[in-house]
Parts: sequence; C-alpha cells; structure tokens
Amino acid sequence: MTARLRVAAWLLAMWLVGVAAGQNGGWAVQTVALRDLREAQNTAATLRDAGFPAFNEFAMTDGLQYVRVRVGCWSAREGADAVAGLLLAGHAREAVVVPHGAESPRACIEIDIGFLMPTSWEALFEPGEAPTFRVELAGHVAHIRHDGQRWIVLQGEGTPTPLRVAAPARPYREGEVAGSAAVFDDRSEPSVLICPGRLIGQVGEVAIAVWADAVVACRPPDAFARGLP
Repeated sequence: MTARLRVAAWLLAMWLVGVAAGQNGGWAVQTVALRDLREAQNTAATLRDAGFPAFNEFAMTDGLQYVRVRVGCWSAREGADAVAGLLLAGHAREAVVVPHGAESPRACIEIDIGFLMPTSWEALFEPGEAPTFRVELAGHVAHIRHDGQRWIVLQGEGTPTPLRVAAPARPYREGEVAGSAAVFDDRSEPSVLICPGRLIGQVGEVAIAVWADAVVACRPPDAFARGLP
C-alpha cells in the first residue's frame, strides 16, 4: 500500500470510530406496553401491515403483566433512531429506542456503515458488480467496496477493476414511509422495512443505501427469508 493510501485508510478508519462503537449489541423501538393481549396483538399487526417488523413481548412490572409492542432490532442505535422517527411521523404516538433484550428470539438487522459522505464521493459500479465507491477526504483518495461480507478499503492506485457478482436471488426494493425513503424486503408478506435510506445497490443479501450522511450496508437476519417479522 502506498503512503497516500495508508493515510487515506487511516483517516477513513478514524472517521468511523464513533459510529462503530455504537454497533455493539442491538436496539429495538418500543411503541407501547398494554395490559390487553388482543389490543397489543392488533397494534403490532397494524404496524406490520405498514411495513414495520413489529412483534409482541411479555413483561412483568410491579406484579402486573404487560404486553409490549416493539419494532425490529438493529445492530446500530442510529438505525433504531431513524425507524423511531418514521414511526412518530404517522404510525405511533410514542417510539422509544430500547436495548434489544437478550431473551428476545428476534435477530438483529445488521447495519454496517461504509463511510460518512465527504464533499466528494462517487459510485463506481454497474448492476451485476460489487458496490464500489471513490471517496476523497482531506485531499486523500481511497476506494471502498462491499464484497457481500464486509466493507474493504482497496489497495492500489487508479480506478479499481470491477468485481462481477451473481444477481441477487430476490432483490430488495426502495419504498417510502412517512415521506422518507426506505429499503424493503419482499420475502415476507407483507413487505418488511429493513433499512432507512435510498437504495443504491445490492450484493447478495446485503442492501447498500444512502442514509442521512452515510453510505451503509444492511443485512436482514435469516428469519426474514422465512417470512418472520
């Protein structure tokens, strides 16, 4: 690796330190806790019809049993925060981000941030190629690619050679929730929101999206393929 790329890689790594630190564990969104089971089930069903991966959990408080209505689990708190905002925009009166309980059977949607968008960045891939980007930070240029497993900083100078990838067995789609773009997985019925943001690519089971000021990779858990929220 040249000195220039070593500096670029270091800068990019430092750029993501604060974000990566928030990706340990998982985060869900709680909308309400009700005493009535049927009401809680209906509330969760209504949210699922709107595209949110909602579910119910039982909890005891002061000797009384409540039924929580929660939405999803995201590996990054920022993802849960964004979904809470979508819920509050027209689907729930309250939406509080909470730690994902270890006892919950729901697996988390992985959100892996590739880079925070600098002033200068460019997508360098076509359909059928691994998502690859040119980013410039503090006068240094680096190329970042998602190979279907993880983000990598490419070595070498000049435009990288495209990496051909198999077409996804079932592509994700971009939709809209409360006026904001979001990525949906159609493998369940109804479709399920997996990631806030604008869909710009896919490699295998990983969706690549522009969300707020970042380019992120979103991977739903295997349960989504079985039609489970």
